[in-house]
Amino acid sequence: IKDLPAIDVPVAFEANADTLSAEGKTFLATLGEALNNPALRNAKFLIGVFTDARGSNDYNHVLSDLRAKVIGDQLAAGVGVDPGR
Repeated sequence: IKDLPAIDVPVAFEANADTLSAEGKTFLATLGEALNNPALRNAKFLIGVFTDARGSNDYNHVLSDLRAKVIGDQLAAGVGVDPGR
């Protein structure tokens, strides 16, 4: 994976939660429009999420997984990005 093109973008969530902030929802709407661009329609993406250092490693791992799912769901439901991508 490290040899593939990558982009790091901040997606804001409510503190200590898997709930997108208003800014996070707005950003994902814009990102989704870009991902639906014909030039990217056949591209696949990997969503990786990090939390801050507060909380245990186990808790933060679960929260990261939940946040990644929320991002994928929002891109699919919000702007129609194919979940298989």
